[in-house]
Amino acid sequence: MRLLRGGRQDGILLLLERSGPNSVTARWLRSLFAIYDIEDMAALDLPGGPSPPWVRSDEFLRSRGNARVFEYGSGASTIWRARRALSVVSVEHERDWHSVVSQRLSPYQNAAVGLIDADAELHAGYV
Repeated sequence: MRLLRGGRQDGILLLLERSGPNSVTARWLRSLFAIYDIEDMAALDLPGGPSPPWVRSDEFLRSRGNARVFEYGSGASTIWRARRALSVVSVEHERDWHSVVSQRLSPYQNAAVGLIDADAELHAGYV
């Protein structure tokens, strides 16, 4: 997808971005070109995935100013939730990705991502 998306000077990305930040469909389509790019997904303010579930999730979180979120598997969704919830705790199993997400989450005092070393747990007998 990164090869297909190309630059923002022409093509489909420019068309989608010109659709405006309030077009849910355009932002979701644009997110398909941002897959596995945490910076791009965070800039789009989307958690990823098909739009109906996250639209409902957005409504739910906005209607509850004191929501506390736990998620397994961190990424753009963690940032997205940190912008909407009172607190977010995420658990990550991949060390390199944990480092990327932790760095990206640094501006959000209400969010934290923990690292679980699944290999160590497996060898310790926790299956």
